[in-house]
Formats: sequence, C-alpha cells, structure tokens
Amino acid sequence: MAGISVDGNVTPSLGPVVLTGTAGGNGGSAFALACPGGRYMSGVNGRVGNGGAGLVDQIQVRCTLFSDRTTLALTSTVGQNLGGSIAFTLTCPADASVAGILGRAGNLIDRIGLRCRR
Repeated sequence: MAGISVDGNVTPSLGPVVLTGTAGGNGGSAFALACPGGRYMSGVNGRVGNGGAGLVDQIQVRCTLFSDRTTLALTSTVGQNLGGSIAFTLTCPADASVAGILGRAGNLIDRIGLRCRR
C-alpha cells in the first residue's frame, strides 16, 4: 500500500519497460501502474487534497482498448483519500494516447498533467 500521499513517480508502460528517474520523497511503498495487453494509457483519475489546492494523494490509470478505442479499464488505485480531496480526471483526446506525464514535486507530488500524442 502506498504512503499517505503519492510521493514517487508514476510509470505506466506499454510494451517494453524503460524506467526514468524519480521525483519526490522516500515515503510510502513503490508501485507500478500498467495497462493490460491490448490497451493503451488514455488518462488518469486521481484526488488532490486541500480542496484541490494541495498534494496529489491518489492516482489511477485509465486504459483504453486498441481495437475499438472506447472500452475502458482502470488499474488499481494507489495512495489514500485523506479527506477534503477533490477528484480529477485527465484524459487525452479520443484519437491520442498518453506519451508522458508532467508535474511538479518537492518531497511529494503537487501537480500532475499529461502529454498526449496522436
């Protein structure tokens, strides 16, 4: 189970895994979120504490089926809803997939966004 807040990198993968560096602190437990075979990462769901102005405290990957681009599957959720959190969903356009994750972090992640590629 992850720590109180998401405090490492998120490494969704499709095909061979290539690891990047990490950002954030040393708390919590390591995790990986990956789409099952035949699906690609199309977005993320999550929660941001402090009424939406705080840290990313929960995240989940949205995976879409290649063959029809509509069927959605969700990975497990990591992190914890600390109360006062606001839910968010970030998705790429229907004709695009996630090519990268961007954000801002000190010891913990306080901003997250997606880079989408058509």
